[in-house]
Formats: sequence, structure tokens, C-alpha cells
Amino acid sequence: MNWRSNPLYSSLLALWGILALLGIIICIFIGWPFVGRIRSFWFWAPKLYKLIFTPGGIDVETFDKHKIPSNILSGAQPAIFMSNHETLLDAPLYIGICPPGTTLIVKRELAWIPFLGFAAWAADAIFINRSNSEKARGSIEKATSRIRSGQSVFMYPEGTRTRTGELMPFKKGGFVMAMQAQVPIVPSSMTGGFRVLPPGSLKVCPGKIIVRFADPIWPKDFQTADDLMQAVRHQIKSMIEQDQSRL
Repeated sequence: MNWRSNPLYSSLLALWGILALLGIIICIFIGWPFVGRIRSFWFWAPKLYKLIFTPGGIDVETFDKHKIPSNILSGAQPAIFMSNHETLLDAPLYIGICPPGTTLIVKRELAWIPFLGFAAWAADAIFINRSNSEKARGSIEKATSRIRSGQSVFMYPEGTRTRTGELMPFKKGGFVMAMQAQVPIVPSSMTGGFRVLPPGSLKVCPGKIIVRFADPIWPKDFQTADDLMQAVRHQIKSMIEQDQSRL
């Protein structure tokens, strides 16, 4: 019997994940007076995924990161990073990939989740109210302003986690933002996360997660935000399908 399949181990791992998150938050607090809230977040938060993935038996394979130009990874060229959203484990992975100081766009409900809400606030994330179109537009305008000031943005164009494992329809706000700011979108896909940590569960199942990147897609090559959205969705969907057989 695989010891990682033991129910007791699964319970202990879930507890460890909560304690690891709490520990990272404490470290952010400690670093805050010395380097500032946001810099402290970007120093400590990327370490979270290793604290969870290693004991959980989760292997991460990353493909084609070289397709992201060095000026985007360094933060010299702002961009919008977009990925499908399969699991709660997505965020720690991508935080370790995006340039430090990237603006995270998250749903408003996250603000009320213990620990996660504080972490999002520490990152200076923008909370988007999906049920109020006027406030949602205000959040998009705020993010666009940050992009124009030189910050990159990370967001899930689906708006929330998939409940079926299938790629959901995309929301248009991020693509309007890209058209207005005229910055590239960096498409990425995550495959396997839905199996490792399904929605509504704290049981982490050992397995593989594949993260893949594509060449940046520039809005100047499209006439409308809808056209841009369809191109990015097609790219992400094709990468997911490509990696299904690797799991």
C-alpha cells in the first residue's frame, strides 16, 4: 500500500498545508517593517508551493518557459499572464513564475477566506466583484492603470475554478485591458491539478502537474477584444489537450 494513500497521511498533509500557509503569512509580517508589505510577500510566497508539493508527492513539469521573453520575466516589459484555473494549488506555482510585484487579479470572495485573504491583500491584489458589472469595470480600469505604470498582471480568464475539469468560457475583461494597454498576453496552461486537488476537497492526491507556456500574443494583431480572447482560449485549450497524455 502506498503510504501517501493512507487517510491519516492525507489528513496530516492537509493540516501541514494550513500550517505552511500560516507560517508564510507570519514571515510576511516579520519582513514587512524592513522591506515593505509587497516585497515581503514576493520573497516568501513563492516558497509555499515547495512546502506543500514535496511532501504531497506532487511532481511539477514545466515546458516552454523559454518562450517568455527575458524582458517580460525581468519586469521590464509589462504583460498579462493568463492561465486556466484547475485547483487551489495553481496560485503558489504561478506566483513563483511571474515577475515580483505582479498585480494579481482575484475574485472578491477570496478576501473573506482566512489566511488567503490576507495573502492577497499583502500582494496588493485587485479584488474583482463579478456580480457587479460597474465595480468589475472599475477593477479592470485599476489594473489597466497599473499596467501602464509598468506592472505585469496575472489573472484567470475563466474567473473561477473549474468544477468539472473542463476549460470554461472566458470573461472578456482581461482582453479589453490588454487592448487598452497594448501589452502582450502570455498564455499558460496547467494540466493535472484537478486530479491532484479536486474542488471542495482538502485531500491532496500524489500525481503530476504540467505547466506549459506559449509565445506572447499581442493585441495589436487583433481588431477586437473578442478576437483576442478566442485566440488565447484556443491556445490554452490546445496546450491542455497536448499534455493530457503526459499525466
